[in-house]
Amino acid sequence: MARLSPPLDRIKPWRIGIYTGGEVIGDGLWKLPFIRALRSAFPNAHIIWIARSHTVYAGSLAPVVEGLLDTVLDDSGVIRRISDLFKPRPAIGPFDIILDTQRTVWRAFYLRRLLSRQPRGLMIAPASTYLFSDIKPEPGQQLPRHLGRLFVQWIEWLVQEPVQLDRGIELPADIVAKAGQALPDSAKRYVGFVPGAGDRRKCWPLARYIDLAGQLVLNRPDAVPAFFLGPDEADWRDEIAAAVPSALFPEQRQDIWGEGFSPLRAIALGQCLSLAVSNDCGTGHMLAAADCPLISLFGPTEAEKFKPITAGGCQVIHALDFGDSVDMDAIPVRPVLDAVLQKL
Repeated sequence: MARLSPPLDRIKPWRIGIYTGGEVIGDGLWKLPFIRALRSAFPNAHIIWIARSHTVYAGSLAPVVEGLLDTVLDDSGVIRRISDLFKPRPAIGPFDIILDTQRTVWRAFYLRRLLSRQPRGLMIAPASTYLFSDIKPEPGQQLPRHLGRLFVQWIEWLVQEPVQLDRGIELPADIVAKAGQALPDSAKRYVGFVPGAGDRRKCWPLARYIDLAGQLVLNRPDAVPAFFLGPDEADWRDEIAAAVPSALFPEQRQDIWGEGFSPLRAIALGQCLSLAVSNDCGTGHMLAAADCPLISLFGPTEAEKFKPITAGGCQVIHALDFGDSVDMDAIPVRPVLDAVLQKL
């Protein structure tokens, strides 16, 4: 029986296994576009997420992948150690397609053997320059450095046509309703501002975010700045509020959200925004998951590798656009304001 070969029938109920090492919140966010594209490409497939260790798709992001993934094998232990090569294979599968997102050769070899239960099965695995892969890059082909975009390209190899992020994320109704309470006026143009980042080198100076918000309100009276502050930026609130009296802090509304943190909150609020300006950080990826149009500010990190993927579009403004420095303070306010006004 001949092995499956592209282009694959997009309507068939293929059994597709995705093997990963596991996901913390940051991994789970940047992989979401890949999952959405896969479901868009194969709407009737049974998609199984095989996480070697813990994945947030079985935890805080479980509601986000509902309807996108059919099965999540959390902390599956599949090929955790090289000695597992000599143990009985786990009772998972069979699979028509396996996409191996890691690059360890002996794990790829194991998955190749796992796929042998299905004689026609097809596998894509990047380990050892796609040694175990049934589909390989063309000689000299430049592959995306952004892993999320690379994984989307794998899907395009399978179907031999571009795929779209046209499968949206469905959030719990109560979360959506609370976001609507925090940003309630449909006549306003809410613009998100994300001034923080875990690595402070990636932060555009707070004074420039404040200046940008003030100039935005002067140029567009219908615009309302909505600042997203993490726990490490909570003490910035008073300074921002004093300089920009119309600014809102929708994530800090404990009367609406209560205590604690959930990434679903930022995603739901992102659905209420007209656009957002963000540093290279996790909250930017949360807003991207909502398909919020983004203006993403980069300095010491590479936009080519870390730029958020969103159906709403992401415009990158990089410190290197203004000279030889990767310091975030190399980015002036005016071009960011111009980009915001153009998108509004």
